[in-house]
Amino acid sequence: MFFLFSIFLATPTPVYTAVVVDAVTRQPLMGVTVREEGDPFPAAALTTDAAGRFQLDKPPVSLHLNRLGYAPLVVRRPAGAANQPDTLRLLPQVFALGEVAVRSPHTMVVSSVKPKGKSMARSLVPGQAIASYLAPPTTSAGQASVLDQLRFFLASRVEEGQLRVRLVNAQPAPLHPGSQMQPGSADLLPEPITLTAGQLSAFSRGRVSLDFSKYKLPLPAEGLFVIIECLATNPEDKFIAVTHTTTGRDKRQIVVGPDPANSATSHVISGDDLPSLEGQFAPGNFTMWSRHNAQKPWEHSGSANVRVELSVLTY
Repeated sequence: MFFLFSIFLATPTPVYTAVVVDAVTRQPLMGVTVREEGDPFPAAALTTDAAGRFQLDKPPVSLHLNRLGYAPLVVRRPAGAANQPDTLRLLPQVFALGEVAVRSPHTMVVSSVKPKGKSMARSLVPGQAIASYLAPPTTSAGQASVLDQLRFFLASRVEEGQLRVRLVNAQPAPLHPGSQMQPGSADLLPEPITLTAGQLSAFSRGRVSLDFSKYKLPLPAEGLFVIIECLATNPEDKFIAVTHTTTGRDKRQIVVGPDPANSATSHVISGDDLPSLEGQFAPGNFTMWSRHNAQKPWEHSGSANVRVELSVLTY
C-alpha cells in the first residue's frame, strides 16, 4: 500500500553559497561536480544548477571542482568565507587529437516531472520500490549522450531505512494500455548504489546527487528507468504490516522483522522516519511504476510521479 501526502519543509539558511563560471566567457556552468575533501561517500556529489550555483550547510575547508572540458580546480576557503557569496572560475581545456579538437560537451537535463505542477510526497516502506522513466532528450537525436549526474529529492529527514538506486533498461509495454515503456531486467550500473539513513541525511537540503560520469555509460536510445527501492536499516528485517494509532506525532507505524511468522522478533518504527520522496501529481501519467516487493510484478502508478533528474553530456 502506498501513502501520498504533502509535506512543507522549512528551507535551512545556507552557510556557504557560490556560483561557478567559465573563466573566459564569465557564463555560469551547470553540472559542475563539487566534492568536499575527505568526503566519505564517493558516489555522492553536489552539482551546480542551471545558474551555476551550489550551497553548503557548513563552512567549506577544501572543495574539489570538476567538469569535462575544464581544468580541475581545488578551492580552499577560511572559516570567515561563510555567509558571503563566492565566485569560482574554471578554465576551459581543449584536447587536441591530431587534427581533431574535442571541446566541452553540452549538458542537458531530463526530468520525470513538469516545470510546474502540484507537489506531493511519496512515502516508502521496506521492500517497496518505484521505477521512474526518463526519455532521451528529443534535441539530442543523432548525438552521442553519456550519463553524468542523477538527482532525486527527499521530502523529509531520513532517520530509518536505506535507499537502493538502480538504472535498468526500458522495454515496450504492449500489455499495459496507455503505457509506452516498462522497466526491464538489465542493470546498466556495475552494481546498485545503496545509501544509508546517515548518508541520505548528509545531502544538503535533501537533494541527493549521484555521480555516474566515471562509468561512461551511454544513454540508451529508448531511455531508461531509475529504480529507487526502500530497504530496512537491518538488512535481515522485512516489511510485515502497517498499524495506525490515534495519538502521537505519527499515526502510521511500520512493523518489520526477520520472520513475519514470529511476532516476538518484530519491532515497530515510525513511518515518518522512513524515506519519503518529492514528486508531482500527474493524473493519466503512465511513466512511473511501483511494486510492493521484489517478488511482486511492476504496476502503474498513474496519479503521481517522483521527481528524478538526469543530466547527460551530448557530443
